[in-house]
Amino acid sequence: MIGIGLHIGNRVIGGSIDAQAQAHYDRVIADGGVVPAGVSGVNAFFTAVKSIYGTSDITTAVSVGVDAHYLGYKLGAGAGTTLGQAAQKLYSCAGSSGDVVQTTAASQPLLLAHNGANYYKGVAVTGNSCSAPKSLTQTDTLEFIAKLDLIDGTDFQGYAIGTVDNSSTSRQFYVIYNSGSFGLIYGSGLAQFASATTPTSRYDGWLRVTLEKSGVNSLVKFYKSEETSITNPSLVTWTQIGTTVTGIYAAMTTTATNFNILSGGGSSNASNAKCYYAHIAETIGGSPLSVFNPATYNSSTSQTQWTSTTGEVWAINTGTATTGYKGVLVDRTIVQGDGVDDRLTSGTLTSRTSFTVYIAVNVLSFSGRFMDGSSGLTKLLYGSATNISMYGGAGGFDFVDEVAQRLQMLTANFQATPNVYSRINNNTRATTAISIGSAASTGINLFTDGDGANPANVMINTVIQSTTNDPLNDAMYNYIRSINNNAF
Repeated sequence: MIGIGLHIGNRVIGGSIDAQAQAHYDRVIADGGVVPAGVSGVNAFFTAVKSIYGTSDITTAVSVGVDAHYLGYKLGAGAGTTLGQAAQKLYSCAGSSGDVVQTTAASQPLLLAHNGANYYKGVAVTGNSCSAPKSLTQTDTLEFIAKLDLIDGTDFQGYAIGTVDNSSTSRQFYVIYNSGSFGLIYGSGLAQFASATTPTSRYDGWLRVTLEKSGVNSLVKFYKSEETSITNPSLVTWTQIGTTVTGIYAAMTTTATNFNILSGGGSSNASNAKCYYAHIAETIGGSPLSVFNPATYNSSTSQTQWTSTTGEVWAINTGTATTGYKGVLVDRTIVQGDGVDDRLTSGTLTSRTSFTVYIAVNVLSFSGRFMDGSSGLTKLLYGSATNISMYGGAGGFDFVDEVAQRLQMLTANFQATPNVYSRINNNTRATTAISIGSAASTGINLFTDGDGANPANVMINTVIQSTTNDPLNDAMYNYIRSINNNAF
């Protein structure tokens, strides 16, 4: 039977929305939380999980179910890189006892919200950027357009668009934002700097910069638009910032190089910012030479690169650091731990000994514990050296076929005896006839263990923990895969 209902705000009158889904959504909103997927997304989650478990009451099947995008989050104060964009709480579909919370600002993980438009999030860590090989064919006239959220405000001192690195011999151009001013550094060996002060300390909107050669001089103009709802640059209405800046023209080389987004290159000046779109043209108002558009990114075909509409391949570079936040292409709301002190925890769950955990996780570094049932290492998922393992207090074993820096789904079946199982994605499950002990878990900790030690540098999208030792099933894999943009 097709449900017919009257929509009033985010509530549907007439029975189309599952009652528990509506109650969950209402609880999140009343607590000051946000659900990017809306009430319809919550409803789809509840309906799917109930169908998989064959129950009308989700709490009989799930003790913890968190997903920042589909079930909601609450922003925290944050500190440093996470200032204003930290996760204080993830809400559980099984009720408040399963919510995971962090009240200490410095230990709140990075919340990467997604509200309909893909973007690249830079984290001001050396080696993190998006880059594509491309060469300029001429340098007398250039135009740069980008849609940016420069998060650090007056403290931002990184590059929005750049080439190669910042040495004087290889310098070509950088569009920068430094202490409230936009700037353009250009030239080979003779750098010119032109700036225009913006009206706000934190800039969120469109930026356009033009460079023209006029005799021996260069003319640089800066434009802005805070029409953040517009996604097509041809529809933007521009306002010039300040006056035209005249300088001595400094020729730029036209050799092949990389265009970099939110970095001057692999060596320095990475930016704590978001970039939704950028392009470089060699004529003002003309067709772009290179386009950076994360809307064309498809995580189901590659999580490390994608091909632009102008033909170049954009690569997501994450550097070599084993701790700290990583730059990431955001195509749904996710939460990232720094591997230093981040954690989310709930200690109010009913005691349980045998259960199954499904978790969509990107292990950025094989080091640290990213899920623990409670203090004392009772039921644990962790990275060690070059692999992922599960541990149950009295024993454990390794997953197989895990890959670093890729989103994948881990399934861990914890039971006292006789066998335990693990599986990555929908691969053949691994079985071992060991005892992992009968110690009871009474809480859940994400990004670290129950004692706050051994934090993990990972990104977590979805966690579902059953109330019982349920079988490993393809239906759960298929559903979690679908809400993660078929990334695994």
